[in-house]
Amino acid sequence: MYYFKMTILLVVYNFFLSIISMAVLLIDNSLWGLKLALAIVCLLIYLVLMFIMLSKEGEQGLTIRNSNDIEREHIIRTGEDRPLKLKEEYKTWKGFFIGFLACLPVVVCMIIHLITYFASAGAVSGAGVLAGYIYMVFFAPVTLFITQEVALWWQFLFILYSVPVMMLTCGAGYIFGAKKQQARYDELKQKHREIYGE
Repeated sequence: MYYFKMTILLVVYNFFLSIISMAVLLIDNSLWGLKLALAIVCLLIYLVLMFIMLSKEGEQGLTIRNSNDIEREHIIRTGEDRPLKLKEEYKTWKGFFIGFLACLPVVVCMIIHLITYFASAGAVSGAGVLAGYIYMVFFAPVTLFITQEVALWWQFLFILYSVPVMMLTCGAGYIFGAKKQQARYDELKQKHREIYGE
């Protein structure tokens, strides 16, 4: 449920910024530079939102891990069984995994797009178009460089750059948040040592 909640939040942010990106693409082609700048701004806003959101999750995950560590020590000392929040606990890979889960719809659409293209001897399916619409916030800057009226089958593959970008952004945000929280804990420990000694 934890991963589902995080993924849904990323998809909701993506949906709203994709709508804005579609509106940007409606700007007249005589203002191509403005269209490109606005499409990139939408993408950067989305990436910053993802980074901030996953940073907060990283902070919370490290807090839960430290709390679980205290509970584990208590369990070892007393033998009393206590519930631990293992799913919410900080693990370095979780941010990357959440980023991948948020990209799963585009990956599935592109697999369907390729299978139908090669299985039907060159017929383009709607899966590539669907992937472009689902992740328009990523696809909008790319579409400005496509010169044909209708994109070719391979041009939809450019949307796959969203997978490493989202995974790296989410992973970096999650790790950054945890490191920030760890720095706070270290500072508190240092103040505690200065006041009360070892």
